[in-house]
Amino acid sequence: MWKKASISAISLALSLAILEAVLRIVDYDVNPHPFWRYHSSLGWTVDPRGSSRMDSVQPSGFRHSPLEPEKPAGVKRLLVLGDSFALGSAFPYAETLPGRLESWLNDWDQDSRWEVVSLSVDDWGTAQQLIALEEIGLAFRPDAVVLESFPFNDLCNNSTVLAFTCSRQDAHRPYFVTGQGGLRSTWLSPSLGALRGRSRLAGWLENRLDRRAQGGFGPIREEEAGGRSFFEENAFRNGLLQYGAAFYSLMPDDFQPQGIRQGWKATESMLQRMATVLSRERIPFFALVVPFSATFEPLWETLERADDAPKQMDYGTGRFESRLRSLGAAVVSGRRRILDSGMLAEDFFISRQDGHFNAFGHAHAAAWILQEMSRDGVLPPAPRDFRPFEIETVDLLRAPAPASLAIQGFSAIRSMGSRRPYRTAMGPHCRLAFHWDDSDAELRFQLEVQSLAPGLTVIASVNGREAARSNRLEESGQSWETTLSLRTLPGRNRITITFESGSGGPAWQEDAPSPAARCFRLELQRVQHSAEGGG
Repeated sequence: MWKKASISAISLALSLAILEAVLRIVDYDVNPHPFWRYHSSLGWTVDPRGSSRMDSVQPSGFRHSPLEPEKPAGVKRLLVLGDSFALGSAFPYAETLPGRLESWLNDWDQDSRWEVVSLSVDDWGTAQQLIALEEIGLAFRPDAVVLESFPFNDLCNNSTVLAFTCSRQDAHRPYFVTGQGGLRSTWLSPSLGALRGRSRLAGWLENRLDRRAQGGFGPIREEEAGGRSFFEENAFRNGLLQYGAAFYSLMPDDFQPQGIRQGWKATESMLQRMATVLSRERIPFFALVVPFSATFEPLWETLERADDAPKQMDYGTGRFESRLRSLGAAVVSGRRRILDSGMLAEDFFISRQDGHFNAFGHAHAAAWILQEMSRDGVLPPAPRDFRPFEIETVDLLRAPAPASLAIQGFSAIRSMGSRRPYRTAMGPHCRLAFHWDDSDAELRFQLEVQSLAPGLTVIASVNGREAARSNRLEESGQSWETTLSLRTLPGRNRITITFESGSGGPAWQEDAPSPAARCFRLELQRVQHSAEGGG
């Protein structure tokens, strides 16, 4: 019997060893997300193997221009720490916040050559940004650091109690928790976190057996159960599934549940450690805080009715900004900048369904940061010939989307091989918005659209008034083109392209956009805009 048991044990061990070897040979990734790659201390980075949807992804798993590990003589470096708002996966690298910064830094500071190192990855929280700074970023010897924060999901990404309320990746995310000894690093499941880095087989089994890897709720400690139950019952019963429990971060301090308080404590401790590290290294610290008012605005009445506790739409944004200022960071308030711009908040984001920066938002965020760097003395005053927001002709298909236009509902530029480039427009409408100071100007807008669905009518409106309408496009792939002459209004102007179904209603519902058309030619002549404003 002992002999059989020994043979069985040896066979099992050999089988497991073979499985482990096979998984290593095929380079199995223990992170279940198709576009992210497991990282032993950061949780994940961008997977270069699955990043065909993005250009400029380096073998290291970060998206920036190729760089030498050692900083060349005469070169200055800007380090950008962030999440999906800085990564900009929907756009070419040149149109993202780091890409704009790199281009414009070298136009602005003509006495230096600048390189941008972007350690920004989708769904990262403050813990990952702090680890990236300490383990990777400082080795690039940056001359300045920019932290991009989105307070809405950054808070729940930083709290073990709020795990799986904002992200399916929390089992793979590193955390910091606070205690008597200060910050202590951990994982949601420390034993699995340690085993995952040593065994591909363990990661493979986890992804198939542990519900947390699929976004469910795995086992949690007894003392956390009450807080988790509280968040589920109060958030989910009010139709807030897409936002989860983080809407409690809108409550002032006295009304916050314990889990939210723990998240704030950990977050602010991490920001303090980041500021301390940069102060010790004498590296200027800049912070871009992205507001989430536009994300909550459509649901604000529902949020207010969720319970009797008072809520403030900008509470989280304001708290991040206040804390960062108290730590000595030069804060670029996206909220204030948008208010001062004369544009609407929605102009800076892809859509209400996708609250990330559009090309307009990325470009303006870069300009805001440059202005703050100049104000802080890291950059010289802007040269007189530096005018990124003044353009005579805008061709949205043959150049990176210009900063002077807010492009809502249009995807990034796509190639059709040897054929002309296009942008896919997302129904039920798409909008180009821009700021104009001269009410007497006459502009010309050229548009060529190919319908991706049969039976659509395309309507082009200028500042809310219909300006042109196509015949019904009976076949998929049928094209329509028009030239609009329009007079501008002082301030914000908009051109809206709407896709109407054969029944006369919108082609798709507002909350479920679908591809409606390809725009082959999209050109607006004589656009000017000034990005000057307060911080």
